[in-house]
Amino acid sequence: MRTHHLRASGVIAAGIAGLSALAIGAPAQAQSFNCVPGVFGNGPLADLFANYGAGGSSCQVGDKIYSDFTLLVGTPRTATATINENPALLSHTISIADLLTAADSPLSFSFKVKVAPSSSNTLDKFTASVASSQSPLASNNGNISVASALGNPPGTALGFLVNGNSNPGTSGLYGNGVTEDTFTLTVDATGGTVDTYSSTLTQRSHVEVPGPLAILGAGTAFGFSRKLRRRITQAV
Repeated sequence: MRTHHLRASGVIAAGIAGLSALAIGAPAQAQSFNCVPGVFGNGPLADLFANYGAGGSSCQVGDKIYSDFTLLVGTPRTATATINENPALLSHTISIADLLTAADSPLSFSFKVKVAPSSSNTLDKFTASVASSQSPLASNNGNISVASALGNPPGTALGFLVNGNSNPGTSGLYGNGVTEDTFTLTVDATGGTVDTYSSTLTQRSHVEVPGPLAILGAGTAFGFSRKLRRRITQAV
């Protein structure tokens, strides 16, 4: 009886050891980019290329639809992307949290943004920003460019990181009636570490207003109403 008990214990122990070895050897499941339609998106930058590339899914934040993410140069490593909206400023931002060094640079990718069919808004301008909070601050230098596929205008937005200080560069400005664009974002750490880079897209809000003919029609109707009341008064 004792012998059977020892054998059973040995089998259980071996089973537990085997499961532990499998657990240790098994790779961790990769986290996916989480897009909450109309609200925000957040997750690994690498997943945007894997699942939100050309022919893949799209992520709508507010009235902007983001899609066609394509890695051009470099590797996303453990970088995290966030897409959000600021309704008060009529803006949408894609921001990347990273630890980009000169050895990892440059990193470049493209993506498409278009206004949702249900919206009457159009694109106004876009900016680029690069920053770092890594110590020592003064050692951090880099630059970012965000170029439009539409040419010039709107052109290219630039941003600079000089001795730890973020400096805005040029903005890309649209003409009237533009509702979609494809951007190429390129960031380069020339010293120290870049830990945040982003591009913000601002829109024009369009509100329907009465045209001159509608206003003229209202004035004519008002005048006709006055004449009708005058005739009724005279008849009485």
